Amino acid sequence: MASAVQGVWRLRLCPAANAGMTVPMILDSGDAARVAAIGFKWAPQVGMRFEFDGTTWEVTRAKDHVRGWVARPVPLPWSAA
Repeated sequence: MASAVQGVWRLRLCPAANAGMTVPMILDSGDAARVAAIGFKWAPQVGMRFEFDGTTWEVTRAKDHVRGWVARPVPLPWSAA
């Protein structure tokens, strides 16, 4: 899906650096999705990774005027077992 994003948050230091910020994030695991409030020290950006609920997530879509932030799980490395 292609979309033109008019405005994307830039990575910035939160004014209250110690407090951070809480961002609603859509956690899309492929077969199910949920929304969680994720704490960040800086505004999220596409490509950044974070840990939540025992999983490493990567932000794959920025918030715009229509849709919210989306993150997908980082694929586990393939291993020959």
